[in-house]
Amino acid sequence: MRSGNFLSALMCILSVAAIAGGCAQNESDQKAQTVASGEKSGDNAGSAEAGKPLPVWAPEAAQLKTLTVAVEPSGAQPKFQAKVPSDWQSNQHFGKGGQVFMWRGKARADDTCSVFMISTATQTPYQKQPLSAEEGMKVLLDSIRFGRQAGWSQTPVEKGSVEGRPFLRAYWSGVEPNKKKMMHGFCYTTVEGKDLVMISGQDYEPFCKETVAQSEAAALTYRIVPRG
Repeated sequence: MRSGNFLSALMCILSVAAIAGGCAQNESDQKAQTVASGEKSGDNAGSAEAGKPLPVWAPEAAQLKTLTVAVEPSGAQPKFQAKVPSDWQSNQHFGKGGQVFMWRGKARADDTCSVFMISTATQTPYQKQPLSAEEGMKVLLDSIRFGRQAGWSQTPVEKGSVEGRPFLRAYWSGVEPNKKKMMHGFCYTTVEGKDLVMISGQDYEPFCKETVAQSEAAALTYRIVPRG
């Protein structure tokens, strides 16, 4: 059962995603390695099945060089670090039971830009069922698909590991109705304790091949800072 606080957090995320298509207000292939199952797991995001190791998702070296700023947003729950380009503009949105940390690329003449988001929702004492990465993935994809039914497609959800942490991943594409342009993006979800983490990036054609790859590289630098 979802609590009011959780629904408020999801609505906050959905509203931010809805305005992310423009910038007036202010699938890259990753190298796959393997990691032994059970390392820093304990989450339900992508535990290795039948003892098989999860593929490791890591940023391409060329993309990693473009991420020159290490960020550790104040007030984030859970506390995290990531790397982003120096020319991205950041915004933070705090709602009841949820947070959205957003970065936008340079605005273009047509009022478009790339968007990268790290969103969290926290389980409340009123929720009987723990939050899951699967639920987070469904909610995130549904919020993005809302209003983008034309030309919508998405890949099957994959399981892998980022910085030793199990994650789910999916890619999507669809026509943004206001600008009537095709967009492409990705979603990653994981769980840390009572916190659901949702990471996403998106941009329009024809810019998306380069910018979404850069956003995904930023996603693959995400790591939770241990509580001190």
